[in-house]
Amino acid sequence: QPLQFYTLGLTPILFKMATLTLAKVSELAPGSDIRELTVLEASGKDFEKIDDLSPCVELKRLNLAKNKLAVLTGIAHNESLTYLNISNNRLRSLNGVGRMFKLRVLNASHNQLVHVNHIVPLHDLQALVLSNNALKDIDSLKPLVKLNTFVASHNKLEAAAFLSGLTELTKVSLSHNSMHTVPDLSASRHLKEIRLNDNKLTVLPSTLALNRHLCLLDLGNNAIHSFDNIAVLAEHKYLQNVNLKGNAITALPDYHERMLALVPSLVILDGQRVPEKPKTPRAPDHHQKSRKKRSRSAQQAGESEAAPEDDADGDDDSSEEQGQEEEEGAGRNEEKGPKLKATPSKQPHKSKTESAQPGPASKLTTSTHETHEESTKSKRTKLEAKEKTDPAARPHPGQQQQQQ
Repeated sequence: QPLQFYTLGLTPILFKMATLTLAKVSELAPGSDIRELTVLEASGKDFEKIDDLSPCVELKRLNLAKNKLAVLTGIAHNESLTYLNISNNRLRSLNGVGRMFKLRVLNASHNQLVHVNHIVPLHDLQALVLSNNALKDIDSLKPLVKLNTFVASHNKLEAAAFLSGLTELTKVSLSHNSMHTVPDLSASRHLKEIRLNDNKLTVLPSTLALNRHLCLLDLGNNAIHSFDNIAVLAEHKYLQNVNLKGNAITALPDYHERMLALVPSLVILDGQRVPEKPKTPRAPDHHQKSRKKRSRSAQQAGESEAAPEDDADGDDDSSEEQGQEEEEGAGRNEEKGPKLKATPSKQPHKSKTESAQPGPASKLTTSTHETHEESTKSKRTKLEAKEKTDPAARPHPGQQQQQQ
């Protein structure tokens, strides 16, 4: 019912409570059938109450953030929801959410929650955000074994024992609480991010070595004062981001050098990027050069034996090779295969009679010339025979002169 307030003249002034009704749903999703509506954005509308939204049977995503809601009974029967954002409201409990068995993501941060017992039956929940509330105990969440993301920062927690049974956890944040010890996370073998800043921690447990895939660890503003208290970090090969700012350990001599020696994989330390180490140039491999030179010599020796066969086929590339340097020839060998490069060799002095004798090159030239003449004569003989048998094939006198 509308609230009534009276002024000094006793004249009633009516104030209507902002309510999310089905008619309002139609306004927020114009042109949609509320029975087929799957997504509803209703954040920042100053709603204080929700009417029964059970007719929205297909609703899967609902955003009610930044309103003034104190109860959630209006959505208690929307059991098809998989995503629910009720952050930044005035909720003291999560009554009305307990039958949303298909829920995968729940954001209930920035409320006034003192317990979370109503969400215990939601066994398929994967991401749960409960930051900025008044929680002191969350061990009732033990049945939520499918959680991969859990955020409960800015509460009044002193422990989180239920985390010891979570095997699929990849991200956890318990910063700004009152924790004296790191919770047991040994079952979370896929854990990548841990945020425990602004607590009362003094030492890291040896069981943290089991979280081998850890990439980010925030321990800022705690009570860690010795490298012995964080020795377990040496077991993490993938750890890239560590924050210890606000701990006494950062005042120790050679703190940065010792941290980089402890965790060589670090990229960011205390919010600052770690300078890259200068790369040392590789020393030349003289043995490899020797092997390449021997291999090239063997290839040239093998091709020199096959050279006469190549010449017989008429593929003579020696004139091109003589104009190239040895390095260019080696580069070409990788693409086209090895080729022979002519090198001068010292020969004993020959007499005029011996030098007049034709060598292998002159013999090859003579043989090639004779082969060309025989081929020309053979063509002429065939042409004359064809002219005798077929007078029409005889060439015109002008053509005959041109051919001659």
